[in-house]
Amino acid sequence: MWQRSNLKAIAKQNMNRCYWKAVLVALVLGIVNGGASTVANSRHTFDSDYWNNGYFYFSPAVVIGFITGMLTVGIIGLVINIFLFTPIEVGCNRFFLLSRVQETEFNEMGFGFSHGYKNIVKVQFLRGLYTWLWSLLLVIPGIIKAYEYRMIPYLLAENPELDSNEAFRISREMMDGQKWDTFVLDLSFLGWMLLSGFTCGILSLFYVAPYAAYTNAELYIVLQCNRYNKHNNSGGGYTNAENPYGASSPYVDSYMK
Repeated sequence: MWQRSNLKAIAKQNMNRCYWKAVLVALVLGIVNGGASTVANSRHTFDSDYWNNGYFYFSPAVVIGFITGMLTVGIIGLVINIFLFTPIEVGCNRFFLLSRVQETEFNEMGFGFSHGYKNIVKVQFLRGLYTWLWSLLLVIPGIIKAYEYRMIPYLLAENPELDSNEAFRISREMMDGQKWDTFVLDLSFLGWMLLSGFTCGILSLFYVAPYAAYTNAELYIVLQCNRYNKHNNSGGGYTNAENPYGASSPYVDSYMK
């Protein structure tokens, strides 16, 4: 059983080893996880015929134009998110996994574009689609599924060619019985986020974001190691051994070195 305090203590140590790189990669990861949101501001000049008793008159042409514009912006944002942001998310997560134990360069953020790009895009798209579909059943099922699929980007960071069915299966297995504790782990950063608001996000940029990113990477290692130990009847828990991935992550030897 893992403890939040242990994960966060190790995360702080890892962050201190490559602080400035971690800050920049966490910034990119934060932008990516924010999704592809595009704000379109347009100004229109209307003559007096568009006004009726002080209220704006929405002609069919105006309504159709507005809807078309919103759909266009939404489609562009979706395309950017699927084909650009999701591979970057995998690359950023790979950076945090690797930099836990070795000098890691910024180019790891582009890992998803040069290794298994099509598969990464496919699996990440399915992850987002399934989460969205579950969210249609009310908010709670979507949140549960988001936690269930949480480890998929990390699995792809280790093995970019991992089959989609395997990725979902392994992530579900890793998060089985761990979703509530992970939720509480996320809540433990709430105070930091509130303080970040008082600093206009400066605290988040230079401390909270990289701290949380390393904590999440550490959580992945814990769950992956525990999963391996469970299947191999070794009975051990997570230890921060010399091999960063505990020699227990099934993909690390062939993909992460």
